[in-house]
Amino acid sequence: MYKKARRCAAALPAVRARIATSLARLRTLLPDAKFPPVIFLIGRNSAGGTTSPAGVLIGVETICRANWLQRNLEDRLVYLVVHEYIHAQQPEAVIKDDPRDWKRSVLEHSLVEGVAEFVGELISGSASNVHLQVWTRGREKEISAAFREQMNGTDVNRWLYNGVGTRKKPGDLGYWVGYRIARCYYERAADKVAAVRELIELKDPSGILAGGCLPE
Repeated sequence: MYKKARRCAAALPAVRARIATSLARLRTLLPDAKFPPVIFLIGRNSAGGTTSPAGVLIGVETICRANWLQRNLEDRLVYLVVHEYIHAQQPEAVIKDDPRDWKRSVLEHSLVEGVAEFVGELISGSASNVHLQVWTRGREKEISAAFREQMNGTDVNRWLYNGVGTRKKPGDLGYWVGYRIARCYYERAADKVAAVRELIELKDPSGILAGGCLPE
């Protein structure tokens, strides 16, 4: 596993250039954006990407073998780093503890992750967990209905941080639901720049949901 992690090294120069381009786009959408360092590291096989007071942390031993994401390693690293960079802008995501310990609703958790997916896509060209857009195809209403039933609870185990799963039973579906809500909100907004800030600040999760962005 650790030997395979070295495969990522060859992609890093191109990754660096593409991330710089994406972050320049982020500055146009969010002029006061933060730009912490990105640290590629060998971890303990626990996370592909996360944020900390030190910056954006990328565990290459995990992400380099995450073949359910983009097959191209360069793409995979760019989209993951950009996703985590959006977390670095979110007041809700800047915490030191395991997010599963937050006493927040499934909706709030899902919007934190979904906004990172969507705004990351705006500035880089793709969401990180693009496989979920394939694995959920044809089941959109079923998944949305199940989410609506549980979105006000605080038990996130069915929706987030539960592993990749399989095509028949995908994990982390909250990322996908949150992404769809965020994209819908942005598309319906007259002021796109203001919409991005509202999504990132997430002061009113229920307001973000309003307007039919989660199908019955």
